[in-house]
Amino acid sequence: MTALASPLSLILERALANDQIEHALFCTFTFDAGYFERVALGPLDGVGAQVTVVADAAMAKLDPYAARRIGSRYGLGLVHHGGAFHPKVAVLLGRDTCTVAIGSGNVTMAGWHANEELWTSVESDADDWSPFTSAVGRWLQGLSDSAQVGPRVASHLASIGRRLDRPPTGSTIDTPSALGNLQQPIIEQLPTGPVDELNVYAPFHGHGADAIRSLCERLEPELLRVGYQPGSTMLNPGAVGKYLESLAVSVELRALDPARYRHGKLIEW
Repeated sequence: MTALASPLSLILERALANDQIEHALFCTFTFDAGYFERVALGPLDGVGAQVTVVADAAMAKLDPYAARRIGSRYGLGLVHHGGAFHPKVAVLLGRDTCTVAIGSGNVTMAGWHANEELWTSVESDADDWSPFTSAVGRWLQGLSDSAQVGPRVASHLASIGRRLDRPPTGSTIDTPSALGNLQQPIIEQLPTGPVDELNVYAPFHGHGADAIRSLCERLEPELLRVGYQPGSTMLNPGAVGKYLESLAVSVELRALDPARYRHGKLIEW
C-alpha cells in the first residue's frame, strides 16, 4: 500500500518515473471534465495511457467550453441508475503491473485537492499479484454487465476487469479486501460482533439513523464513537440522537476540526 493524496499522486509518480501505463480507468460519482482535462490529462498523455472515465449521468459536469477532448482523447461512460453510481476507483494498468486505488474522492477539484478524503492503494506485479486487485477485476466485469453505460465503455470495463482478475501470487498477509454491492449489500459482507469499539464517520447520513443502527446491530460494539463536523456533517440530529440515547452501550460524539471539509467515510472496529 502506498500513501497518497489522491489518484493524481499516483499518475504524477508514474509520469516522473517515465513509466508506461496502457490503461487508466476512473470511476466517480461527480465528474468535472474541465478539471480533469486541465489537470490530469497532461500527465496521462505523458505515460501513454488509454483513458476511460465512468461517472453518474446526473452528476457529470460537461461544460462544452472546458471539456473538449471527450471521445477523442478519452472515453466517458455515463451511468444511468435509479439510485446513484457512487464508487470512486482508479486503475493504472501497465503491461505487468497494476495500481488500484479505492477511496472517497470524486474526480473534481474538491475530491482530488481540497477535501480531506480516504484512499486505499494497492500495487501488484507479475510476481506479487494482490487478491485485492483480482477482486476489483471481478467487480469491473460485473459492472460491465449491470451498468447502463454504453457498449463501448462496457466492453472496456470487461477487458480491464479480465486483466486484473488473475490468480493471486506472493504473500497475502495484511492484504486489504475489496467489497462491492453488485451482488449483496456491503454491510452483509462485514464480520459480525461483538467488538470492543466502533468508530463511524460520514459527511452525509440518511434521513433517519438507519445506517448507524444497522452497523451497531451487526457489530455489537461496547463503545460507539460518532464523528461529525459542526456546520458540515448532514444528518438528522433528532433521529440520530434518539437512537443513540436508546443504546445500552457507551456512546461518544466527537466534534472534528471544521477547517477543512472531511468527505472521507470511515467504519472502524
